[in-house]
Amino acid sequence: MARKLITHINLTNILYALLILIVMAMPYGIKFLPPLLSLTFLIWFIAFWVNKAYLHTDFKLYTNYLLPAFAIICLLSLTYSANWVNGIKMLERLISFVVFPFIFFTYRRRLKMDENQLFLLLGFSLMVSFAVLFIQFNLAVETTKLSELSLGDFFRYTRYYILIHSLALHPSYYSFLVLIFIAYYLSVAEKKIAFKSVHSAFAFLSLLLLLVLQSRGALVTLIFLGIYLLMKLFYLKKYYLLSVGLIILLSSTVWILNNTRMKETVRSVFSSEQSETTDSRIIIWNNALHTIKEKPIAGHGIGDALDELIKEHEKTGYASGVEKRLDAHNQFLETWLQSGIIGLISLLLVFIFPVYHAIKKKQELLFLFLLVAFTQLLFESMFVRLAGVVYFSFFYSFLYYYKSPGYRQVNLD
Repeated sequence: MARKLITHINLTNILYALLILIVMAMPYGIKFLPPLLSLTFLIWFIAFWVNKAYLHTDFKLYTNYLLPAFAIICLLSLTYSANWVNGIKMLERLISFVVFPFIFFTYRRRLKMDENQLFLLLGFSLMVSFAVLFIQFNLAVETTKLSELSLGDFFRYTRYYILIHSLALHPSYYSFLVLIFIAYYLSVAEKKIAFKSVHSAFAFLSLLLLLVLQSRGALVTLIFLGIYLLMKLFYLKKYYLLSVGLIILLSSTVWILNNTRMKETVRSVFSSEQSETTDSRIIIWNNALHTIKEKPIAGHGIGDALDELIKEHEKTGYASGVEKRLDAHNQFLETWLQSGIIGLISLLLVFIFPVYHAIKKKQELLFLFLLVAFTQLLFESMFVRLAGVVYFSFFYSFLYYYKSPGYRQVNLD
């Protein structure tokens, strides 16, 4: 009776609606994602068997398993971890690396997800979430104090408010979402799409958002996207726009390096000595590399990696790192620290195959997403938090397994 009832329910439409809700909930961090993810994974599992999607899916294609393989390697590193509690928490967050790829490559021919509508919803949700934050910030700070702030201090206090009081979402993760939307806009800027003026407005506001958020990784990524845009204009022989873009990029880069948190990072990189003013990431990366050298092949295990890094913070006298239990702030170092060289290679393969595919099939948005993600992962251990895992795995799976033309799939007919 229950099976007959489920059969008459359009589970595919329910799954589609839940995926859209996940996209709209992304700017709000972990406030709405956990229940949505749980329900989505449950509906997909039921629909997979009821609709017999397994009969129309090519499970032999090895690239389908890039993200799941990475998650499995992390699971294996738990077996030689002493801190199982921390390891299991990490694995709970990595479930999305297994489920999202299967959702998108098993339902590639059934789901009717429009790329432009999906990203328009993402842009709209980003603007609404930031408007809410901005209003809350203005209500929390007296108007007289706001008028006395310089533009730089205003950005700094706004970022601090987002970090401490916001949507339980770190500015770096919020910036990751903003950059994904900007990458999408760059890929469709020359195309005729519905609501193009709305997309353009969202893209402009997204640029302003990045200046407010002051994420160093995001600002570096923004410069890379600017360089990509110049190369694209050169390829299209739009030399007037190229010259204007070059002036804007150079002036913006100079401003970023002199008026944002990047200034401290650049000074630390070129400094030969470590001092109290050395950028925290430089200290953390050095400590992570020293910890990796102790077990470079197998790693310390997904459960013990953070504990071992904290010990290195203690050795070097990095009190802030001990107090805040700071991770490697670089996903590639984090993975190497956790799962050794095999884990690092598996993470690199997650990028290598799709980059090759994107270039070969001229998938511009997929390429731009990978560029954004790779750069962001250099500055943040994105996969230690649920938000980072979901953002990456959702758009990776959507763009690589669902939207890529020529991706081999069994026909439903």
